[in-house]
Amino acid sequence: FRSQNLNKTYLHILDSLTVGINTFLKHLFDNFTLQLVVDKSKLYEAIAKVPTDAENYSKGSLSTLTAALTEAETKRDDVNATQADVNAATTGLESAIKDLVNIKALNDLITAAGEKVTEQTSSTKYTSASYADFDVALKIAKEAVAKEANLSKKDAGAAVAEIGRASCRER
Repeated sequence: FRSQNLNKTYLHILDSLTVGINTFLKHLFDNFTLQLVVDKSKLYEAIAKVPTDAENYSKGSLSTLTAALTEAETKRDDVNATQADVNAATTGLESAIKDLVNIKALNDLITAAGEKVTEQTSSTKYTSASYADFDVALKIAKEAVAKEANLSKKDAGAAVAEIGRASCRER
């Protein structure tokens, strides 16, 4: 009989311990928040690469950069941002930086090319055909600059290439 009472006592203690452990675990997990670490180092690096000489770039490419920078800064400051959010903001900013159109460099090239056109008209080292070709290239570049708000890096590159190609044609 004593052994039966002892078994009942052990069972009662075991039941109490089980209830206590379950209650403890439920309380622990109900109040537990899993915080994943999000690596924002590449986002910080991309933000640091944003050029500060805005006046050198086309309005269209600056508009894209400004939107991407705003998104990047928002994700940088967001404690609830996921790694996917941060990666997308980083990629968007890096792409906007890569696609900046340096309108100042194109304008400088057009100015230098205009001076070369003047030189060509007073020189005998260029034919009238090479002068005409160069003049067309210069007009293409000026048209590209005129559509500055919508000027793509591809169009700017094509204008630069056209001037370079035409300027190589001497007599």
